[in-house]
Amino acid sequence: MRWFDLRHLKSVSLMVGAGALAVVLAMNSEAHAKRRPHQHHPGEPSHRISGDHNERSKKHNERHGARHGRSKKHYKKHLQLASRHLALSAKLDEVLLAIYALPPGTALTAKLDEVLLALTGQPSGTALTAKLDEVLLALNALPTGGALPCGAATAGIRFVVSTDGTEVCDNTTGLTWEQMPDSVLRNWEDAIKFCQTLGTGYRLPEVKELISLVDFSQSNPALPADHPFSNVLDIYWSATPAADLPLDACSVVFLNGVMNQSFKTNTHNV
Repeated sequence: MRWFDLRHLKSVSLMVGAGALAVVLAMNSEAHAKRRPHQHHPGEPSHRISGDHNERSKKHNERHGARHGRSKKHYKKHLQLASRHLALSAKLDEVLLAIYALPPGTALTAKLDEVLLALTGQPSGTALTAKLDEVLLALNALPTGGALPCGAATAGIRFVVSTDGTEVCDNTTGLTWEQMPDSVLRNWEDAIKFCQTLGTGYRLPEVKELISLVDFSQSNPALPADHPFSNVLDIYWSATPAADLPLDACSVVFLNGVMNQSFKTNTHNV
């Protein structure tokens, strides 16, 4: 009878246990592979992409490309609009220079009314540019010279201040303005009534008359560098109602000289 060493039993048990564990692991691995075929397993590709996933990716790229194409078209249209507005701005500057060089007259006033309607009633575009070209031709065709509105002794002077210092006569337009308007804010109707209390001949100016004072090369205020006015504030009412909005009226922002529209119930300077 041989002596059985217990150490051998321990070694055999370990071997059997290790073998059983390997079998269990192999079975689990096979079952896991059946449940999750997309995950990495020895001897197989580390990543699989289904046909459905490929199709979804393709559609996503197509949608992204379509959005990118629309963005490019929108950007191109924005550049075209910006270029059109720059051309319109240059054309308006040309019109204003022609206005400044001419005396007032009924033909000029009628043309300026047409310009105002075109500016307030139409979007920027070729029709408006054509209208401004027509106005320029009319302005250039008007005669110059004649009696100076502010007096024969005022040749070469645009703004002439009255002897008492309260009024300013404009030799370019023939209009007389307050030298120092007050700083009280009024709604549109109150502004009209207030001007009637200032004396014979005073009234709220039309928007084209306010714009005739503007010098776009200046800012804060956008008036000629040698203007004699004092206490010039920001926004001034005009007597011109908005062409398309019955509750609005036009005003001029003398910070930069642009025309504005706002509710008649708002308060501006006069």
